[in-house]
Amino acid sequence: MDMSNSYHPKISIVIPVYNCETYIEQAIKSVSSQTYPHLELIVVDDGSTDNTVEILKKLSVTHKFILIKQANLGQSAAMNVGWSASSGEILGYLSSDDLYAPTLLAESYKLFEQEDVILTFPCYDLIDSDSMKLKQVNTNWISFEHLISSLDNPIGPGVLFRKK
Repeated sequence: MDMSNSYHPKISIVIPVYNCETYIEQAIKSVSSQTYPHLELIVVDDGSTDNTVEILKKLSVTHKFILIKQANLGQSAAMNVGWSASSGEILGYLSSDDLYAPTLLAESYKLFEQEDVILTFPCYDLIDSDSMKLKQVNTNWISFEHLISSLDNPIGPGVLFRKK
């Protein structure tokens, strides 16, 4: 996607982490390899007791991200801390055991070019512990009313939303 001559707002992605030494490198690499050019990655360690922090320190040499460490307060608190520290106009998160396809943010951004779009979410693949695809989950357009009133929530990994 050629975005060299157009304005593109910063997208801030938060990865909340807790004892995820097995998967965190793949998650960070999947964000770092995005084709979208204006990206901020914030990793919030939520008091890990395994080797997660050591792995993050090594990854920080070759991958650009902000690392915030805090006592264990839970995933929601970690995401909120990351979003509060973010400078992007569009926000998202990635679970530490999930991966982004390389063009996910660029393709999602295209939808934000419409002013009335406040939230996007893609189709996604369910993967096993070896990142092998189990099945694809297809999502469809839904209204805001459906989103807040239905027990059928189709939103999975890759959700992005406007900060304001």
